[in-house]
Amino acid sequence: MALGDFSTDEEGFGKIAIPFMWILFIFSTVLNMIIMLNLLIAIISESFANINSVAKQASYRERANIISENLYLVPKKQRKNYCEHNSYLLMAIDTEQELAEHQETIDMKLIALRNRITETNDKQFAKIKKRMKKQHNEILKLLGAGSTLSMLGGSMGRNSIIDSKY
Repeated sequence: MALGDFSTDEEGFGKIAIPFMWILFIFSTVLNMIIMLNLLIAIISESFANINSVAKQASYRERANIISENLYLVPKKQRKNYCEHNSYLLMAIDTEQELAEHQETIDMKLIALRNRITETNDKQFAKIKKRMKKQHNEILKLLGAGSTLSMLGGSMGRNSIIDSKY
């Protein structure tokens, strides 16, 4: 019976406990089906995992095949002038996708750049203002000595230099 003998007469099941044998036969058939389906699911899952593990590589391989198949569209002269033969591997990426992966847009980069430029300008302006203040104080010291005041001929007094704004 286990190897496919389905006769229900006395030779197949025997004479004792025929209803029990029917129950045992149906139970073993259902159990065998469940085990075989489980095995099938395991094989398919393993194949799926293997395919997913090399999916990115297969995608790049397919893209390279498409490029090599359509290479005849690019003129030979332009191909030779593009780069040295067998020297470089050229790879193009989608910048929008690359920025989306890093969750940073071009606008955010521009805002950060503008902020850095503003900070640098403010620092440079503060340094220039400090130097001008220092030079202004040196000029006041020279004018305070009196020797340079007479050289100016009185056309520009001490107060006009002090009151000037930068």
